[in-house]
Amino acid sequence: MGKCKQSRSRWQSSATLAFGISVAATNLAAGTDTFNFSGAADGAYNVAIDRHVAVGTASGASACVSPLSSTENLPITVTGGSGSGSVTLANGNCEEFTITPPADVTIDNVACVYAGGSTAATFAYPAPGRVVAVAVAVFPNVTLDGTITCTVSATSTSGPSGGDDRSAAEIAIENTQSSIAGHIIAAGPTTRYLSGRFDGAVSPTANITSQNAQIFSGGTVGDLNYWFDLQGTRESFESNDREGYYTSFAVGVDTEIGNSDTLAGIMVSIDRYSASEDTTGFDAEVDGVMFGPYVAHRLGENLFLDGKILYGKADYAIDPDGASLGKFEADRILATIRLNGNFEVSDWLMDTYGEFATYRSKSESYTDATSTPIESVTYNETRAVLGLRSYYEGFGSDFTPFVGLEASAHVSGDSSTLVDDDFRGTTSAGFDYSLGAGSFLRGELGYGGIGVDDYETVDARFELRLNF
Repeated sequence: MGKCKQSRSRWQSSATLAFGISVAATNLAAGTDTFNFSGAADGAYNVAIDRHVAVGTASGASACVSPLSSTENLPITVTGGSGSGSVTLANGNCEEFTITPPADVTIDNVACVYAGGSTAATFAYPAPGRVVAVAVAVFPNVTLDGTITCTVSATSTSGPSGGDDRSAAEIAIENTQSSIAGHIIAAGPTTRYLSGRFDGAVSPTANITSQNAQIFSGGTVGDLNYWFDLQGTRESFESNDREGYYTSFAVGVDTEIGNSDTLAGIMVSIDRYSASEDTTGFDAEVDGVMFGPYVAHRLGENLFLDGKILYGKADYAIDPDGASLGKFEADRILATIRLNGNFEVSDWLMDTYGEFATYRSKSESYTDATSTPIESVTYNETRAVLGLRSYYEGFGSDFTPFVGLEASAHVSGDSSTLVDDDFRGTTSAGFDYSLGAGSFLRGELGYGGIGVDDYETVDARFELRLNF
């Protein structure tokens, strides 16, 4: 029942604002619509335009029926705050256009000028909105040549402070990649398995907590040894109402190299991640696979060194706001090296570990459901971890208390913006109660985020480990 507080990014929802002008309608001759974007946030916009023939003498938005032709989509790219585009349309006496900005942009104002001969009329629509829909009809008894010019201003509404101009979709991709990275780094043969392999005894285990369930087992077929790992994890965050679920299945095969102190193998990992937020409409589903070699070497009786290199791909379906679904692929690559050992000091068993890992995921560029192009996102995470867990065995009973301390350095983010660049500490305390035959019940309370202002984890859990 762990909770995490995050303050990494903002997630924006969308709203539709419709404006209508109720005026009697005469003819709007065939002409050119021009849209000029001035003082607007950079990105890809789309203007969908229809001209219509009104029914009877009605006017305004309700008169816009019976379109003469299919909708004209006018894509406009804004660079440096400005951009423009034009399209020629057929006759009509009413017109509708809808402006869809990038996912992280709000339209502040739309001002249109209808010019014909010596006559001109100006309309402004100051109410801001994520998607602005406008329905207008021309003045009565005024002959217009059909030329309409609209000026649009818009501002960015999402992204971390400090000049981050990424779209909401790019931020959603990076946050999703970040959520997955920790699970992927942990995939692979456990230290407990490797220790048992060197000692010639591997037994199946099952770990169960309130937010995680894992089954790990191994065996031997001829000269080959195998293992498999099936697990599922639930995540939740206090900073928003997001819940996430991660499941994975990994399998590996290894053999001894030269002597009983060195192993080499190959593994495959299949994973699935899903997350959603009710308040923002955010939704993500990711299916991935990774494969590659791993090696392990026993440096001493209770000291082991192992590492792995994995490569793979993932299929993403991400919607940052409930209206901008996009589907794309991403490449993944992971490299880790880990050192683990234990020793005794008086009545204490000291379990020490260190790990260095680097992970990289690069998504493809794509166009989302609103016809907005989304750039490729490259997420990198590098972490170095040193930890110590001390078990007190002086009670001489099935009850063994422990304390732990871990220090880690994290550098992560996309190719232009760091999400994390910090050194953090984690402390924990708890107990193991032996159930016999290597099985035990563990209670643990942990606190993370020491030394970091905007990241904090509090974890209280019970774990049941069954050894078969």
